[in-house]
Amino acid sequence: MSDEWDNFNSDSPPDAAVGSLVDDWESLQKILTQEHIVTYVDYDRFASILRAISETIMPSKDISSEQNYND
Repeated sequence: MSDEWDNFNSDSPPDAAVGSLVDDWESLQKILTQEHIVTYVDYDRFASILRAISETIMPSKDISSEQNYND
């Protein structure tokens, strides 16, 4: 996955690269238009989209700071 996979604030849409959210979204759109059937890879693509939405709504905390609270 790219280091910029979650850069939603860009002024221009990202290029569709293999493994990017744009690529995942475009592949999932093909299912809706019945251009291809659902495969197990599509579930991973859907999970990536959900993970991006989750991180946007509620960013995860730094793991190292969490460990300091537990010590």
